[in-house]
Amino acid sequence: MILAVDVQYSENNAVVAGVLFKSWQNEDSEKEYVSLMDEVADYEPGKFFKRELPCILKLIENYHLKPECIVVDGFVFLDGFSKAGLGKHLFDALNGEVSVIGIAKKNDIRISIHNLKLIVGTVEDLCTLQLWALKHSRQIE
Repeated sequence: MILAVDVQYSENNAVVAGVLFKSWQNEDSEKEYVSLMDEVADYEPGKFFKRELPCILKLIENYHLKPECIVVDGFVFLDGFSKAGLGKHLFDALNGEVSVIGIAKKNDIRISIHNLKLIVGTVEDLCTLQLWALKHSRQIE
């Protein structure tokens, strides 16, 4: 199962949503989840994970989710290979048992050309795709 997550903030609160898919080929979701989070951390440039990670972990915990892969709105690595971003922190928080894919709306100038690019949906927004799969070597078809 694949879990795609995102968080919406309002002042000190957040709503985190998750959409579960059986496989990459499924156009329809299997199930949707929503959790509310009170008193989220303030945004800190370069430390987005401090705000977003607790929200995602709460959703996973609230619904006892056990996906094989999680797709997050953000980077796995801030520099493309070593400086941990939201995705790497999530991977570590889940003890390396779940693959994490980070999809960011904007490319970071510190990320080199060998990262994969992906055109999303019909709007053709260019996104940076980073796949972090320490446990298993996988290919996305």
